[in-house]
Amino acid sequence: MALFPDRCTAGALLSAQLAPYADHPGTMILALPPGGVPVAHRVATRLGLPLDLFIVRKLRAPGALGMTMGAVTSGGVRIINHDIVRMLGIPQFLLEAVEAEERARLEAVEKKLRGDWPPPEIPGRCVLVVDEGMSTGATMHWAVKALRRLGAKTVIAAAPAASRNAMELVQDSVDTLVVLETPDPYISTARWYETFDPVGEGEIVHLLENAAVTFCRGGRSAHVH
Repeated sequence: MALFPDRCTAGALLSAQLAPYADHPGTMILALPPGGVPVAHRVATRLGLPLDLFIVRKLRAPGALGMTMGAVTSGGVRIINHDIVRMLGIPQFLLEAVEAEERARLEAVEKKLRGDWPPPEIPGRCVLVVDEGMSTGATMHWAVKALRRLGAKTVIAAAPAASRNAMELVQDSVDTLVVLETPDPYISTARWYETFDPVGEGEIVHLLENAAVTFCRGGRSAHVH
């Protein structure tokens, strides 16, 4: 049985749990695209907070299915799992090649989705990172680590559903973890939504623009998308 009709409803339910952050000065919401954007959009508009994107590209180990060497993220952050690199014997040139490829993909996606908007200002801010669900927790884990490096003062991770393993991975690196449901077995994030259609680039751009307009109409200055 699905837990949520769709991502927007899940975002509305999540916003109720995040209500203490409503209209909080210096607080912003970062969505993990693609699926985290509709969820985060509903949270942002209900709480009166600015919305932007934070993109994570995993560095997958060549020839080792499911193994991740680290990640590159928005803001130019590079995080390497040196234990995995040593264990698999990945040479430096190959690590750098994978990193360059993923960084190029990340920058291309950011250009399409954010256009010429300036990057979000992270240092000293309280950041709510929102995704549609956390199956392994890896993407959220890398995002949180990157935001710490970028100078975020406080990091709150939030998702409508998460596996127990994902929560264990993420909870020690965040200030607060907000999850509505922890089904066991988790199976997959899609399992817990009645409607789980792909989220296209056009929809993401529209939601970001809509959130910016809503934020400005609330009497605030939007310096993010």
